Amino acid sequence: EHLVVMEVEGGLRLESLPEEIIVAICRFLTPPELVVVRLTSHHLARVCDDNALWRAHYTKRYGRDDYSFYYFRDHTEATEESSEGLKGPPVWKVLLKQRRVVANNWLTGQPSVTVLKGHLKGVRCLQFDKDLIVSGGGPDKLLLLWDAYKKTPIRSLACDTSHGQNMQSVLFKEDVLPGFILTGGGSSDNSVSIWDKNKGVIVRSLREHEGWVPTIDMNSQTIVSGDEAGNILIWDTETGMLIHKMLKCHFDTIWKLQIDQEKIVSVSHDRYVRVWDPRAHIQTMKMCSSKDGGIYCVKFDDTRIFSGSKESIDIWDFRTGRLLHAFTEVDDWVMGLDIDNDKLVAGGYGNKYANTTQTHIRAT
Repeated sequence: EHLVVMEVEGGLRLESLPEEIIVAICRFLTPPELVVVRLTSHHLARVCDDNALWRAHYTKRYGRDDYSFYYFRDHTEATEESSEGLKGPPVWKVLLKQRRVVANNWLTGQPSVTVLKGHLKGVRCLQFDKDLIVSGGGPDKLLLLWDAYKKTPIRSLACDTSHGQNMQSVLFKEDVLPGFILTGGGSSDNSVSIWDKNKGVIVRSLREHEGWVPTIDMNSQTIVSGDEAGNILIWDTETGMLIHKMLKCHFDTIWKLQIDQEKIVSVSHDRYVRVWDPRAHIQTMKMCSSKDGGIYCVKFDDTRIFSGSKESIDIWDFRTGRLLHAFTEVDDWVMGLDIDNDKLVAGGYGNKYANTTQTHIRAT
């Protein structure tokens, strides 16, 4: 309740205060200010590198997020409370710097790039989460598993059949089917294979498709897969048994579909976005793109459907099917997209180049 001013011969120096008082003062400083203060003396450098200071800044901005969880999981020598005995800056300072780099990459469109080398003849399909990256090469008949944090190889799964040579899609969901990976085949294979990722073998093949399988998704009860003939097949997630075969859902190849607990959304070269009831096996809504050349990717949330086609990303109202907005800033084929809260990321290709477009979607 009282401010005590100490007069010292030659003036009051910050270093003359007890260290706990200096740390308390430093708590009011921003990270850039801490960096400046630590340059003034060796003593203040040590105080400003207090791990608790940087932990407070990190958790204030990001909370206890997955990024910090996986850092401490993979760096067993680091602890959340202390940096004693560690070389280099405090761990929470390192984490805050890394997160700021990621945020700046989003804003500037200049990410750091890590190249994972392992496939012999290119990559045809890929999926990742916080732990794992899975890539299918197609011609080299390899399905490779990578540590998503360390960017190092975990396991190589080889398939000598036509399925391995013609993988078109890959899917894994640890919260739905832990320990297993699904792949869709092409050419003469036309099957969905279920891999045991720990044993590295195919444990079941689902063989009812009439063409190659470019897309797969699943929820807790069912696996859904779309094929070249425009069919959607629904399988039991636990047993792999075919539940229902929805014939001619589209007039052409189904390039992408997505399922949640209540609906399936599929898109095709026939330019239609269609919504299905997975239990009643009926169509509940359809929308047609005004762009020629088909629709190649789709994602949806609770209220909107996002579809990518030639030179456009369309946003549809889930309730009415009305077109809410069309992003026409893209000037090539949109072959893949994803959404995360207020951000949409899309990738495509033209005759001469590939690009990725980031768009903020909160206003829509």
